[in-house]
Amino acid sequence: MTRALLDEPGLVGAGVGIEFPLHSYYRSLALKCYRDRGQPPELFPTAADVARLAQAGVPRRWGWPYFLTDECDDGYQPGTAGTAQAETRYIHQLVQTSRQLGLNGLIANAFPENIPAEMLNLYAFARFCREPSAAPADVIRDFAALIAAPRTYRTSRG
Repeated sequence: MTRALLDEPGLVGAGVGIEFPLHSYYRSLALKCYRDRGQPPELFPTAADVARLAQAGVPRRWGWPYFLTDECDDGYQPGTAGTAQAETRYIHQLVQTSRQLGLNGLIANAFPENIPAEMLNLYAFARFCREPSAAPADVIRDFAALIAAPRTYRTSRG
């Protein structure tokens, strides 16, 4: 449906921003649905889709992977929001993919009641967006240094 919307004449241009959910790139439920149908995921948007929007003057070409920081690998079960889950590698991969697609921004969502459980994921999301060279293990180590007492955090990189 989004592709059809983008093909609508005169709809997108300099005054319109687009946010893509990116489900076919990361969301376990979407990937399971494709697998159950015996077909590969239809990756959307593609780099060509994003480039076409840039050429049309669309200034904001963002990704909004809604379930990435809070329920990325939820096992398709309701009620998992607010359960601590470290999704650092998924987040790293999706941020890198977003850059390769040519997206020029990403949005993460967080609900106040879930933030304590999502802190690592939100921190990792921001770090990967700001620092393309950051590695998941380093981001986890740096986050631990922020929240742990100095006597409990191992400072060596070995």
